[in-house]
Amino acid sequence: MEPLEVANPPTLHRTTIVNAGVNYVDLAIPADYRVLRVWWSARVDIAAAATTVTVTFNNDVAANYGDQRAEANRTTVTGVQAPSGTGVTVGTALGAASLARSPGVGQLEIPNYSGTTFFKSFTGHNFEDRGGTTQRIRPLGRIWRSTAPIRTVRFRAASGALFSAGSTFGYEVTDPLEAAPGA
Repeated sequence: MEPLEVANPPTLHRTTIVNAGVNYVDLAIPADYRVLRVWWSARVDIAAAATTVTVTFNNDVAANYGDQRAEANRTTVTGVQAPSGTGVTVGTALGAASLARSPGVGQLEIPNYSGTTFFKSFTGHNFEDRGGTTQRIRPLGRIWRSTAPIRTVRFRAASGALFSAGSTFGYEVTDPLEAAPGA
């Protein structure tokens, strides 16, 4: 009897919703695809307007990450570069001093995340509304200087803040890899 071949679906996705305050959320990423999109919609438990959200891959907290972003706030545009870091800033999650119920949101796209030849370069964006006239948007460019396939994405709230209940994190993978011969 021949084994039944089941191809990967063209798109696979998963969502994690925080039920109680946590400092970080890990997403386990499937291996058999080429394109990874991760996203979040989050608030934090602190009395400040917002706190930074960072991402690391595969529990790597060495200085293997690079970060370039622009920030548009009202009529001002600024740029930030961190050529070496232990994670990358991907945006902010809003706190109690911001507009009630408004989350920080963002998305990253990582092509060839399962590859083993090149470092993982990725792009994305983040938006927040701290209250009417204090809105920010950030286009992002990032790199993880590793050729390892991405298997875990960790979102962390900075300064010990906790992601609030209802904060949501997810991923989508597309473009399935071909099955190995004889698999």
